Amino acid sequence: MSRLGERAGTIVDEPFEGLDKQSVQDWLQLLASLQTKTALVLIINRFDNIPPEADHLALLDRNELILQGERKSIETQSVYQQLRYAETAIDVPLPTKIVDAATELNGNTFELRKLTIRYGEKTILDDLTWTVKPKENWWIKGPNGAGKSTLLSVLTGDHPQSYANDVTLFGRRRGSGETVWEIKRKIGYVSSQLHMDYRVNCSALDVIISGFFDSIGIYQKIPDALKINAMQWLARLNMQALANRPFRSLSWGQQRLLLITRAMVKYPPVLILDEPLQGLDGVNRKLVKHFVDQLVRNSGTQLLFVSHQDQDAPDCITHLFEFVENNGKYCYIQSAV
Repeated sequence: MSRLGERAGTIVDEPFEGLDKQSVQDWLQLLASLQTKTALVLIINRFDNIPPEADHLALLDRNELILQGERKSIETQSVYQQLRYAETAIDVPLPTKIVDAATELNGNTFELRKLTIRYGEKTILDDLTWTVKPKENWWIKGPNGAGKSTLLSVLTGDHPQSYANDVTLFGRRRGSGETVWEIKRKIGYVSSQLHMDYRVNCSALDVIISGFFDSIGIYQKIPDALKINAMQWLARLNMQALANRPFRSLSWGQQRLLLITRAMVKYPPVLILDEPLQGLDGVNRKLVKHFVDQLVRNSGTQLLFVSHQDQDAPDCITHLFEFVENNGKYCYIQSAV
């Protein structure tokens, strides 16, 4: 280790990994003694391993430099604070469930048998059979126009042609007397269209509270228990200071985090994310993916994730549903990953 100080600059890759506490302290003392003798570049994976002597920080994500500059300046940025919080909060329990949306299911989550959707002479989905079993997290991918949005509208109970098909959602066949709201209360949903439609300029806190009612905005008196629970979710995001800020005044990434949280507050059996990372920069893509993985892993909610980009899929994905074009028509490939 003494040779480190003999060079004008030194790069050290993961000096603290695999070391006991005493060895880490020894390293920190050595680095402190070398601070005035050589330029040091430390490559580390954990925020807690950043030594006090480090006066500049650079954050990398997927070979992309997303933040760099003087430490004092970087540490004041909300993106840095959220990333650091996300790393240390992985094992923090989720806020208590106070709305009974995730009832026990008898059988499979979704069952589609020979589903066919047509508009006039144009066939959108043709003879599609698909079963989503409990504890499965699916990534849905395929070209634009393949029918992904139509498929999602069937699963959320919105498509009128569901009644003419063999569609079973949460153990009940469509048309057996259930209302669309009974279906929606079991689903959390996020999409770019929802983001655009959320035009009510309510507060960040109210956005999360609206998830309990599947509404855009708040139109009724809110019990204190819901407000307290929503604040707990904001704390989970490390966004308590933004509770009263207007939704539209926040950054795009912060809005997406709020909308994803809005979809999760009622602990739905299924979370559907339709291109949730669309239009986000590298920093916010990382934040959203980490948050989704964290919530799905800790809550038991099933995920249906739609994206064109291979690098966007969260780590919790267990199965793949892919639309593949074949002679002008689409076939459906289903597999475990």
